[in-house]
Amino acid sequence: MELIINHLKILRMKRLVLSIIAVIAVSALMGQSLEEIVKKHSAAMKSDDLAKINTARITGKVAQMGMEMPLIMTMKRPDKVRVSTSMNGMEIIQVFDGAKGYMLNPFSGSTEMVEIPAEQAKQIEKNNMFVNQLARSLDEGGLELIGEQEVDGQKTFKIKVSIEGVDDAFYFISKETYLPVMTSITMEAMGQKMDVEIYTMEFTNFNGMFLPKRTVTYSGGMEVASMIYEKVEVNIPIDDSLFTKK
Repeated sequence: MELIINHLKILRMKRLVLSIIAVIAVSALMGQSLEEIVKKHSAAMKSDDLAKINTARITGKVAQMGMEMPLIMTMKRPDKVRVSTSMNGMEIIQVFDGAKGYMLNPFSGSTEMVEIPAEQAKQIEKNNMFVNQLARSLDEGGLELIGEQEVDGQKTFKIKVSIEGVDDAFYFISKETYLPVMTSITMEAMGQKMDVEIYTMEFTNFNGMFLPKRTVTYSGGMEVASMIYEKVEVNIPIDDSLFTKK
């Protein structure tokens, strides 16, 4: 009897060890898989080419609510960002100077730049296209590989991204090209939950910057905005004063 009991204990121990090994193996596989996806994504986005670019100015337009608004995005290494849009002859300006964020919004009655909360400043800073945001999130431990999902007829990897101030954010990367297909975000606006889907398409090499020429945003299944990049200038002289509070 004792021999049988000991044998059962050994079997249970073996199963436990095998289970632990399996869990470790799966965890390692998932970790390596996520890292490999991000690595291939960075290669697909030609992130290494960005090292040759120190400044960039992107000109385009935003279409929203039946209106087209000129758009200018300006970046300077390492972390200066300026975004300006014009509507009805008035210019809305958002600036990140590397530490703080500022905004000029004439539609709120303001006639000068005012400092904005750190959370809003971070959102402006994320327009810095010299930074691979997905790779940075991976380094910060803010990514989780959820699985696979078909999006707009494409097979994609579904990756959960931790974003401050956002309930849920998922990044969908094409399994074929490793380019981003769509980002989905669930956030709260005016006391209500809002689901937003942002599709990126028509990737183009603009003077060494590999960017989606067109971005379309949907909410509640309806198109609410679109953005088109028309011109990208790189390594042009840009004074630091452009990113300061004036």
